[in-house]
Amino acid sequence: MAIKFFVITCSSDCQDLNVSDLYVWGELSGARWMPQSIKEAKKRIMECQAKYGCHSCDAEVHDVEIKKRNRSTLRQMTSKA
Repeated sequence: MAIKFFVITCSSDCQDLNVSDLYVWGELSGARWMPQSIKEAKKRIMECQAKYGCHSCDAEVHDVEIKKRNRSTLRQMTSKA
């Protein structure tokens, strides 16, 4: 079973546009879930633009899919014990 979500990145008007300075975000009203649709990701970008009004918005949406974990989750490990 794959997990599919969308990640939003932006430079947040930083001076030096370096990949290590990019912000990866997905929170909305205190919740920290990544958007599960492109529509939701675009909605969050519009809300961010309205809230912060960056000089030039360079937000970008990335489609991410996790196909398989390499190790068991904490819940899986504790249920086996």
